[in-house]
Amino acid sequence: MPDDSTADSLHLPSLSIRGFRGINRLDIERLGRVTLLAGRNGVGKTTVLEAVELLAARGDPPALVRIVQHHEEHRLFTDSRGEARELPDYESLFYGREPELGTEFTVAPCQEGAQLGVEYVLPFRPREWKAFTTPDGTPFQPGAFLPVGPELKISFDGQERRQPLFGGVVGESPIVRERPWPMTSFADAPANTGQADWPDQLNCSRLGPDVPDSTTLAEQWDDVALTPGEAQANSALQLVTGTDMEGVAAVGRRDQSRQRRILVKPDLASRVPLRSMGDGAVRVFGMSTSFAGAVDGFLLIDEAENGIHHTLQREYWAMVLCAAREYNVQVLATTHSWDCVAGFAQAAYDDEESEGLAVRLEKVDDKGGVRAVEYTERMLKVAADQGIEVR
Repeated sequence: MPDDSTADSLHLPSLSIRGFRGINRLDIERLGRVTLLAGRNGVGKTTVLEAVELLAARGDPPALVRIVQHHEEHRLFTDSRGEARELPDYESLFYGREPELGTEFTVAPCQEGAQLGVEYVLPFRPREWKAFTTPDGTPFQPGAFLPVGPELKISFDGQERRQPLFGGVVGESPIVRERPWPMTSFADAPANTGQADWPDQLNCSRLGPDVPDSTTLAEQWDDVALTPGEAQANSALQLVTGTDMEGVAAVGRRDQSRQRRILVKPDLASRVPLRSMGDGAVRVFGMSTSFAGAVDGFLLIDEAENGIHHTLQREYWAMVLCAAREYNVQVLATTHSWDCVAGFAQAAYDDEESEGLAVRLEKVDDKGGVRAVEYTERMLKVAADQGIEVR
């Protein structure tokens, strides 16, 4: 079994969340190389994955947009001309969804470590825009861009940047909404508003709960082609299909009228599309190839049991634990399945090099408080053997 020194090599040995989406407060005091999150629907398992995704991205605005768009959270706004515009609902990122000025959510390790903070604030004064750059790194042209409404102040490891929630070119009609903006004047710009020294992001791959699309699979295959990752992908397919694979390839139509797709050649058979072998094969293939894009970072798997037969759960998790160690990836996954928990428990107990932990999330009040109950490998093994509920 790994000792406590294992935590020293993890990208994120623990996790603290405050005020993010449906979680007002949560502390997970210990994370493993692979951590399986269980709990009832709506308790916040996916929210934990999204918090880790944001922390890995260091609060990069496109990561904020991905989370909002994934949940189809947007609002329709109209300008004074009556023209409707659909914009991301960044306010949904805050607990309660109706933030006031100064409301902030944070994601950080429980102990020492850099904290990501996102605060709902007033915009800069126009005279100070010259010290600021847009989210894509382009310097502002004084007088050419007018932030409308509040902004997000993103801070990480002593650095700070701004993300306008809404914007418009000077001279255009302003955006309005059903409730007034909480703004009476512009705010003073902080001393450090540049992005040149912004910390580098960690790699982070996301899988599920649906099967990956063909474009994603092809891109992931490009990362592992002609590397040891090919053997891992073949082993994953063999696990699900029970058939040896002679080869895998990503191909595209000559006329480019259709997207690239993955073809596989089972032993002693003609090549066939990967998707013809079922969702389980697609999902496991996506899992195995996603490690290459997560090297030295994170792999986040939502509803890990999807598409995997209950008799294969132990072997599936053994593959995940091994790949996590080889690629130096920290894996966080969610599940509702007892078979998934039992298979994970056995695989984690058998693996003497990678630490696997399970954490059950429980709501403790109606104000967004969530408690984390930790299960070590040994505790998980006993629970699985005795049929003790841990989900």
